[in-house]
Amino acid sequence: MKNTTRLVHFFCILVAIYLQSVSCANNNGEFKLNLRSTDFGNTFYVAGKPFPMGTSRKTEDIVDLSRTFLRDGMVGSLLRNFEDMLRLQNAENTAHFKESNGTQNTNVFSLLKQSRGRYDVSLYCLNDTMQALLDMLARKPYALGMLDADTKVPSGILQGHYLWFGNYDECKAVESPIQPNGHKFTGQYCLTTTLQYISAFGSRPLLFGTCVPSSCSENDVKALVQSLIDNGSGAPKPTMAMCDKKPTYSTGAIIALVVCGILGMLVCAGTLTDVYLRYTDEGGHRKDTKRGNNGIVIQSNERTGLLSSASVTLDEGHLIGTTSQGKSQIYWTPMSKCSAFMTSFSFIKNTEKLMSTSTASSPLSSLNGMRVLSMWWVILGHNFELPMSNETVQNPLQATKIGQRFSFQAVLNGTFSVDTFFFMSGTLVTYLCLKDISKNQGRTRWGMFYFHRFWRLTPAFAFCLMIYATLTRHFVYGPYSIVYEAMMHYAPDPCQSSWWASLLYIQNFYPSSGRLDKICMGWTWYLANDMQFFIISPIFIVLLLRYRRAGLISCVAMIIACVFIRLMTAIEFGMYLPNQSVTKHTDDVYAHNPTYNRPYTRIAPYMVGILLGYLLYSNDCRARLNRVKVFIGWSLAIVLGMLPVYGLYHYYHDVTNESSLAVSALYISCSRLSWALAIAWIIYACATGYGGPVNNILSWKLWAPLGRLTYCAYLVHPVIITAYGYNQPAAFFFGDVVVIYMYLGNLVTSYAIAYIVSMVIEAPMMGLEKVFFNR
Repeated sequence: MKNTTRLVHFFCILVAIYLQSVSCANNNGEFKLNLRSTDFGNTFYVAGKPFPMGTSRKTEDIVDLSRTFLRDGMVGSLLRNFEDMLRLQNAENTAHFKESNGTQNTNVFSLLKQSRGRYDVSLYCLNDTMQALLDMLARKPYALGMLDADTKVPSGILQGHYLWFGNYDECKAVESPIQPNGHKFTGQYCLTTTLQYISAFGSRPLLFGTCVPSSCSENDVKALVQSLIDNGSGAPKPTMAMCDKKPTYSTGAIIALVVCGILGMLVCAGTLTDVYLRYTDEGGHRKDTKRGNNGIVIQSNERTGLLSSASVTLDEGHLIGTTSQGKSQIYWTPMSKCSAFMTSFSFIKNTEKLMSTSTASSPLSSLNGMRVLSMWWVILGHNFELPMSNETVQNPLQATKIGQRFSFQAVLNGTFSVDTFFFMSGTLVTYLCLKDISKNQGRTRWGMFYFHRFWRLTPAFAFCLMIYATLTRHFVYGPYSIVYEAMMHYAPDPCQSSWWASLLYIQNFYPSSGRLDKICMGWTWYLANDMQFFIISPIFIVLLLRYRRAGLISCVAMIIACVFIRLMTAIEFGMYLPNQSVTKHTDDVYAHNPTYNRPYTRIAPYMVGILLGYLLYSNDCRARLNRVKVFIGWSLAIVLGMLPVYGLYHYYHDVTNESSLAVSALYISCSRLSWALAIAWIIYACATGYGGPVNNILSWKLWAPLGRLTYCAYLVHPVIITAYGYNQPAAFFFGDVVVIYMYLGNLVTSYAIAYIVSMVIEAPMMGLEKVFFNR
């Protein structure tokens, strides 16, 4: 009776477990695991979708990963097989391989596998592998290091952890003692794969690291892996092996290093020249009075949102000294072109320009704070995005759940920071150009208008592009260096074939119709759009100045056209919230982010900036508003700014909430215009005296130096983030504390590198423009 009762209870427990697993499988809200039987023919549910565990030619079984050789890694599996053979064979039937010198080496593995001719493994590799296995059994430290460095199956596989690296540095440090035949080997780190696809990973291959003797080639490693997983029938299972190689410097890399060396010498020579001129007079004698006020700065006409107002010192054409009464007095002593050329590279003088805060008192000084904060927002978004896209995260499925938080919506929708730059660019180009035309009695030099813009952007951009295209490989160390080499081998590097398109600012159209993953330095699509907007901006500026009504109509028409194009694009390609991914015409050349980097889909904020710039110029940054209008303006700005950023929380928080195409198209078409209007009010209120504490924060003088580094920080920060991730010994756990520390470190490092780039190339090029064009 007791036995019967126990059987009934046990049966009820099994039924309860089965029903619970079925109910979990039907819940699409989060990851569920469903066990349908007592054997290993199970079905996993990842993100609510069933994953069959059956092994086929293209799909592998996750459970098999934990019960096949992968549980011990390749070296551990070889050792296990070797121990089995030692137990089965005695000294009389042990196989021996003869080398050319007549010595014999025990090699059980090659007798069992190589004798059938299925695997092409070199003799040296087999013998060194066998020697390492024998030394592992003898507990020799170097051999145990190889075993320890080899990959073992980790946890978190179903969370997307499919890069199993082992220990790269431990493997590279392995060095065997000299063998009786005078030969020795070192540890060689390789990444291998035995699986073509794993459905739970989105059809990504599983990569695992292994530590083999240095005498083994990549083909040898492939054959060793095949010998472990093959059942002896049919063709060997497909494998791939990539071993660590010392990177060589290409011709392009050598040229880049030479250019960097030349620039470094120019900076040193320019700094020494500047120091000499500071403390000696024209006769070469030491000055009795110190040079004063060397860093007086005036504001020049920069015409873009990403760039800060340039700083121009007055000391290039004169010296400032003091009279006997202690008053400042200008002594004009024109500097020679040669001296002016050299001091343009002065590290000291350019740092003084950078650190000056005297330009932070203009009516548009609030743009300094907005520029810097927007740049920090861009870096924040990339700090979360790039580790995921670069596959340096060990828990990507779990990390995606962070997007369900309300507080994370500002990160998910960080692309609106780019619209802030578009808006600021339109505002500055219009306001400053109209001021310049007014100053010159209705005339301006349009040739210099365009040349200054090209010269301001291109040298620093070209320098960063050169470094990125030629030296990035040398910034990567460890197991990810092999991953990077594989990416470059199997996917053509756009920097090698289409770098020129970036320097012509057409990368948002060519190559591959502007696909971000096909662009050299893909994040620079913004520069192409901004340059194209800049080229056509004089049309609207002149219309606003000469024909006010026609200018206003043309600007409003461009905004309406942009909104309409975004609306029709969203409908045509079936773009649904929240991800706005394309669901129709996916094979179309324009289906890759069709509303993201096309100028005709992003020009609306720029046109809003043009209108604001004209309004501020017309009113001379003055306005008379009562409290009601000010309150309404700030209220509307808050609503129009919050809706685009936090309006998608309903869909991100619960993935089962689906939006209609009409709602999606409405958001896609109007969200960026809404954000631009909100920012327009903030700048207008701050410029006309209604900004209050917001203006006090945005106009803080310390924003000015950081604002001058914005452009260089924009160019270098993705490289910093990528280099940090690719120099990790393993994929890192994506969590709040880790990512916050990463963000702070990447932010500071990006600005530090931006400072160096600015001093070496950006600031000197600005100085040379003044030397050659007497600006």
